[in-house]
Amino acid sequence: METTFNFEGHSFKKDQKKFIYKDKENNEHELSIKILNRILSLIANKYVRTKIKHSEYAEIASSEFSKIDPQYRYYINWLKINSIIIVDENYIPEDKTKNIKGKSKSYAFHDEFKSWGRVISMKRDHFDEATNKDQNFLIQIDKTVLKNIKRDFQNLNIRDIPIQKKYKIENQTKSIINFKSYLASEFNFWRMKNKDTFYNWKSGRLWTNFVQCSKITRSSNFYFEDHLASCDIPSSFPLWLAVWLMNNGIDSSSIEFQEFSSLVKPNILKDGSYKQDDNGKIKTHFYEDLRQKLDKNRNMLLSTVEVKKPIHCHHREYKESDFDKDGFPVKSGWIKCKIKLDENGCCSEHGYMSENVINSDNRSEKPHISRVQAKELFSTWLNGDNTLNTLVNSIFGIYYPVIQAMVDKHKNGNKNFMYEQLVSLETNFIFNIICVRLYAEIPDIQIITCHDEIYFEQKFKHQVETIWNEELKKVYETLPSINFGEEEDISEAEI
Repeated sequence: METTFNFEGHSFKKDQKKFIYKDKENNEHELSIKILNRILSLIANKYVRTKIKHSEYAEIASSEFSKIDPQYRYYINWLKINSIIIVDENYIPEDKTKNIKGKSKSYAFHDEFKSWGRVISMKRDHFDEATNKDQNFLIQIDKTVLKNIKRDFQNLNIRDIPIQKKYKIENQTKSIINFKSYLASEFNFWRMKNKDTFYNWKSGRLWTNFVQCSKITRSSNFYFEDHLASCDIPSSFPLWLAVWLMNNGIDSSSIEFQEFSSLVKPNILKDGSYKQDDNGKIKTHFYEDLRQKLDKNRNMLLSTVEVKKPIHCHHREYKESDFDKDGFPVKSGWIKCKIKLDENGCCSEHGYMSENVINSDNRSEKPHISRVQAKELFSTWLNGDNTLNTLVNSIFGIYYPVIQAMVDKHKNGNKNFMYEQLVSLETNFIFNIICVRLYAEIPDIQIITCHDEIYFEQKFKHQVETIWNEELKKVYETLPSINFGEEEDISEAEI
């Protein structure tokens, strides 16, 4: 989306079109607020859609900015000075094989801007996803369900209220606004308001504008005749992994598999219902247990990492920003020494280098691995190379060696294999089991899907939950169990 941000009232006056930027030599340059928004819009779109590992940054080549305005560096410098963006001048692309035209840097939004920055208007551009002609299904889905789901998506109503920003926990003492989630919600909500929707089956999952909005936006800004309620599968991929393992012949009597299966299942109360958290969501143990396993073992497993003997000094020190005559930054951030070491591994300025480097993920900087990180690491293990010497591979090798070996054997180097297997099980459950029953047994129900979650009108909540829990129970009953007891009970409301 080409976006306009709320600079009026913060940086500029109402209806202001131009502003003056002064470089280091106090030379004045007249800049356009419209161009400023286009520069920031490019950063926002790349930021939302970035695929790089450290997703708070967007990788952008200088050539992309120069297409907007040859004087783009004045705008970038103004955005930096006014605490709107952060630029890593010494950024090295994660994928060094990528052919990027022009020098590439990474751009992020400043925390100050995340607190007050809002999108006030948008229009469509080349970044925006359209409905594909070819739809990628992994399994056969009931035709009546497919027809009804698409109809219900088109019947969804909009509640035009401001998109709420949500916070995410960065560590035990700091929480920050999840600006990426906010921007994605703004982009897709605006398109829904303007009937500019997409409806794509990709890699076996249904993707729509609704899916791309945050959970709080889906619940607050959309409705049918009544407010939306929802049901989701707790610890969805770990659950379907357990089912897949059963289907592929794992020894269900092994303690290893019984423990794994027990962690993906909720506690059952005396009345036969499932234990729920304060928000009424079914609780399981898996991700909290994995988080604890990762947290307890990471310092032991990764306290030191052996590296090749270095050729150049790796000492780093922070250099304050310096500017050229036009006020453009030429140096900033962490700078490596790079002096060539002598035959004994000694730097003429900084002394000897250690052959071991302490793992940067230490407890003084990050008190614990978060639940979100545990979920990300599980996904990395599931879809990545299990032969690599990583923390999550080590944890599965220690606690679940048979499961790790079985998954690695079936993947056979195909990183998409397990994802497609588990998505197929999840999709079959949602569409061919749950939706088939709901449409057949609840007249007038309308359903919106979001991967392992469904949304429906609040008035049908009791009926839907009854069917939902009945079908989930059938899945759980196929898996073995170990009783952990109440003292181990830990909230796990999300996937």
